[in-house]
Amino acid sequence: MRWKRKISGKNMNWMTTAEYKAFVAANQKKKAKISKYRAIPTTIDGIRFHSKKEAEYYKRLKFLRSKGEIDRFHPQITFLLPGGMRHHVDFQVITKTPVGYEIVEYHEVKGRDTPIGKLKRKQCEEIYGIEIKLI
Repeated sequence: MRWKRKISGKNMNWMTTAEYKAFVAANQKKKAKISKYRAIPTTIDGIRFHSKKEAEYYKRLKFLRSKGEIDRFHPQITFLLPGGMRHHVDFQVITKTPVGYEIVEYHEVKGRDTPIGKLKRKQCEEIYGIEIKLI
């Protein structure tokens, strides 16, 4: 069966449904995958961050390390939770005190805090005896 279809502002042309579907498929642009919360993945120094905000915080930590305010930091730390679940903390920040002790902090960069995220964070804090700061 032949149908009349308008093709990109041109005159009407006769084509089958299969030809039309093939034409549309060939001329469609692929849309970039959008994350659930509209976060834009960003790569800095070969490290892929889930959002621009997280990447900016990474730059800030690098600056603080260069100034000597923090000793070191590690991005994307994973904690195992019961039931095979995992909780990913964005940064582990280590600061040395003048006495020589190390203070370890865990930072999460959040644009939107979800109920599941709160639950996992609370479980992680209770199981591992740590405190996770929201940035």
